[in-house]
Amino acid sequence: MSAARVLRFLLVLALGLVLGLMMWPTAAGGDVGGHREAQIFRSKLIRLEAALRQGMGCVVWISERELNAYLRDLVEQSARGEGAKGRLIGGISVVIDSDTIRVHVVRRWLGWRLTYELDGRVGESNGGPAVSIEAARIGHMPLPKVMARALGRRLAGLFVGLRRERSVFENLRDFRAGPGELRCEIRPK
Repeated sequence: MSAARVLRFLLVLALGLVLGLMMWPTAAGGDVGGHREAQIFRSKLIRLEAALRQGMGCVVWISERELNAYLRDLVEQSARGEGAKGRLIGGISVVIDSDTIRVHVVRRWLGWRLTYELDGRVGESNGGPAVSIEAARIGHMPLPKVMARALGRRLAGLFVGLRRERSVFENLRDFRAGPGELRCEIRPK
């Protein structure tokens, strides 16, 4: 066998390995509640919105179960809607641990089930809360940090239509992760 053939074989093998890792879905994590927990999340969101409108302070603790139940409801609603984006998303879940958050997104693509995972660290940026992307994976394939940030920006596009939620998040003055829960605070300006 010539050196060129061996090299070609190794490149095809490496490409097959990369594609295999990308197409091999990861399991969703996080504790998911039911419709009751989704309603509790909605009521907490309404409290934060009201505090924001009235210029008052408000602190709520959001559990992983509540957030995941709410995200599940959003995915189900968008799947029933008219937009193509809703039919492409198969699920979104979050795992909250100490100061990190893992977001797991299932996407349908040409009959395949692709999974994306983002690991972020909760912190501050420009005087407000922020989540910095620490790592990302497509399936079981880890991505370099530059690509992880790009994937983070791309997945953030999924939430563009959620004006209420984004408005509250953009106005939080304190945002901390603890085991299985998030602390969200709005303070008067």
